Amino acid sequence: MAGTLRFVSAGAGSGKTYRLTQILHEKLSSGQAAPGGVIATTFTRKAATELRERVRTALLEKGEFALANAMGQARIGTVNSVCGGFLERFAFEAGLAPEQRVLEEAQSGALVREAIDAVSDSATVQDIVELARRLGIESWEDALKSLIDQARANDIPPARLATFGGRNATDLLALFPAPSADELDASLASAIETAVPEIEKRASGKKNTADYIALARESLRLVRGGTAAWADWVRLSKGAPEAGLKTIAQPVTDIASRYVAHPRLQQDIERYLAAIFTLGAKALDAYAQRKRELGVIDFVDQEHLFLGLLEKPSVVEALSEELDLLLVDEFQDTSPIQLELFVRLSRIARETVWVGDVKQAIYGFRGSDAELMKAVLGKLPSLGGSKEVLGQSRRSRPNLVRLVNGAFGDVFAPGLSRAEVELAAVRKELVPDAAFANWTLNGKNIPERAAALAEGIKALIASGYRIVDPASGKPRPAHYGDIAVLSKTNAGVQSVAEALRFGSVPWATQQSGLLSTPEAVLALACLRRLNDPRDTLASAEIVSLADCEAPESWLADRLRYLEGGGDSALWRDGAEDGHPLLSRIARLREQAPLLSPYAAMELVVAQCDLAGRVLRWRRDELVARVRLANLQAVLALARSYEDACLARREPATVSGLILWLGEQAQSELDMLAEPPVAAVKVMTHHAAKGLEWPIVILLDLEKDIQDRLWSVGARSDSTLDVAAPLKDRWIRYWPWPFGAQKKVDIADVIAQSPEGVRLRAEAIDEAKRLLYVSMTRARDCLVLAFPAKKGTCEWLGSLNAPWLAPDAASDSISLPDGSKITCDFQSFAAPAAIPAPTEPDSSLRWFPDPDSRTERLPATLVASASVARPCKVTDTASLGERIALKTGTDMAALGNAIHACIATA
Repeated sequence: MAGTLRFVSAGAGSGKTYRLTQILHEKLSSGQAAPGGVIATTFTRKAATELRERVRTALLEKGEFALANAMGQARIGTVNSVCGGFLERFAFEAGLAPEQRVLEEAQSGALVREAIDAVSDSATVQDIVELARRLGIESWEDALKSLIDQARANDIPPARLATFGGRNATDLLALFPAPSADELDASLASAIETAVPEIEKRASGKKNTADYIALARESLRLVRGGTAAWADWVRLSKGAPEAGLKTIAQPVTDIASRYVAHPRLQQDIERYLAAIFTLGAKALDAYAQRKRELGVIDFVDQEHLFLGLLEKPSVVEALSEELDLLLVDEFQDTSPIQLELFVRLSRIARETVWVGDVKQAIYGFRGSDAELMKAVLGKLPSLGGSKEVLGQSRRSRPNLVRLVNGAFGDVFAPGLSRAEVELAAVRKELVPDAAFANWTLNGKNIPERAAALAEGIKALIASGYRIVDPASGKPRPAHYGDIAVLSKTNAGVQSVAEALRFGSVPWATQQSGLLSTPEAVLALACLRRLNDPRDTLASAEIVSLADCEAPESWLADRLRYLEGGGDSALWRDGAEDGHPLLSRIARLREQAPLLSPYAAMELVVAQCDLAGRVLRWRRDELVARVRLANLQAVLALARSYEDACLARREPATVSGLILWLGEQAQSELDMLAEPPVAAVKVMTHHAAKGLEWPIVILLDLEKDIQDRLWSVGARSDSTLDVAAPLKDRWIRYWPWPFGAQKKVDIADVIAQSPEGVRLRAEAIDEAKRLLYVSMTRARDCLVLAFPAKKGTCEWLGSLNAPWLAPDAASDSISLPDGSKITCDFQSFAAPAAIPAPTEPDSSLRWFPDPDSRTERLPATLVASASVARPCKVTDTASLGERIALKTGTDMAALGNAIHACIATA
């Protein structure tokens, strides 16, 4: 390392942002770092903005105005924004244009899908689809996308990626028995043909025997046709008739149980892996070619290209002269390619500070590698680096800090000592209410338990539970906006949100489904009607939603209209007897060819007064704010579509926007708006990282831990070389070949292999880290919610802290150090009947229709299409001497040329 290296271990709530600000302020104030010599990377744009403003504020408070004004010179931003800035600066050295067009993540994903389609010929796709069907792989496209993402995150070229299929097949099949030389298909068919008639003769009418006969006959049909999936073999090997007939079925069971030694199974695995890795390599090449054609780069390209720049002596020399401080936030969440970037920059910078917390490394599914991070930090002493531990909790009340210390003190050993895990509370205990609660959610299924949760939340608020206000620092009763509910999956988030909605509990969540909301459907219907006057489905949606007219009413009216010979497309479109929205859209249609897609969407939202319309649907202020925010989110999607077309150099049209919005909804990328309302926040455990709330409720703690044995991941063939963290990286992918059939003998064999044991241990470690993140989000109250029949609670059980969920309710729990904290045990059940949502009597206001008849200037003006209007000269201004023109100049041609220049300026 050229300069000093320090790692700041910042546990959850330990004041990491404050320490970052402090370090940066100290270095700038002391003159050890100039503003232009600072690089500070953060995980999000919001964090970058907050860090810059905090430092600027601190400098202003100290009267250091020159430094505060110079903060704009510091490179503070996400890794990609910092890389992009350097690529613009060293564009000549990188062989790039000075201004790069960078694809956003969604645009990049769409282009990757196009690349996959471009290289997927029908024969290849048909082969992969058939292999995936036999192997029970539901979504091979997701696996392919993961392969591509991992290859790019680890800087693996396409040629190397294509070779990994054979390696993965060899490693996996080494755990299978040798292929059988017997004709297993023929033997199984013969055994079924012999057994089934005999079973039918002796059957006593029991259901299990009838089911077995049906299963055997279906298996026989599939085996004879050569279409049997390997899950079908597993299912047949497990099936059995009634006890007295099992001996007859035993030959079938014996042969079906040999599926793991079937030569075709092993051939299918080999062929599938070879095909999927080869297709991934071709798609990577096609994606790169397509970006070159469009003249664009994506986020990973920025990192890859900047890595290449750091190999050029001239660039390294320039940066060595000016780089005083490299500050990396959320170090544990960096991807492998970003890690290599930071290592190389550390050799150049005079001082390097990495800030993070290995206990919060939970983004393995996004490409980060916690094991790689731990290996790098393990090399810290050999790099001459030091470690600083932030040992105080500034977020949580003392009893919660004690709870987390007791639960996690020894969990991360031997990698982390107690001193690096346990924190000392800074806050005082200001409220008497329990800091910890255990809730039992009664119900025989997920919707019932979610409804019980809604009842628990309402009871908590009704109880007057007191929290310490984060802004004022004073106790006050909690409200719904103080609560967050964390679920393990997106499906769980949706279930909770639905239960809260039916329970009349205000809620907010970041999930897809924007375009299926009534307000978005109405907006899109108006746009479709503007674009196509014969879109009668859009007409029906407008009539039904705009005024909440009952289907029986408008449908009967339409049928009468059609029976009378009316034009289907003109129903309720007239100026006199038509629907006001349809009539207004008809008048707007002449403007449509002159509008961009965003302008067209904005026009129908404004001119059709959709905001006023949706406010009439329900007199509820919170619901109204959400609906208005959703309308704005629809407009934002229209803007995103135009940006995507610009990046891809394609024309943006209203028809294209309508199709694109359909694709967004199908891909679940149409995210609901999250307006700033006092509502219960519902999200996944992963999404909660970096956030905090006074009250946090954790769900799904009884779930099993899912390991990564059967998913895509990156590995290294050699021990970590700090000088080259990406050295010998490769992509590991073993497909599960038996579909929904999970309980098979070979699974245990593979799980007990060295690879299986290692991946299981990594999964348990990550599950512990995710629990740590979730349990440290609460400021005042942490609630662990369990179903009545919670079982072994594998996820929570990974902490080996049974005292967190005792079998018997009590008013307190005992911590490992022998001390106790108060615990509130509660049990809730769904209401016997779901009550109808109550209608608040909110007085909603919106801008009234103007009743003034004063003529207004138009919002937009197309000069060439305007009609001359009478006017008078009120003032004259001299713009200089007229440009001299040659005699005989065609003034009309000159005017057109000038007009064209102005129009394209």
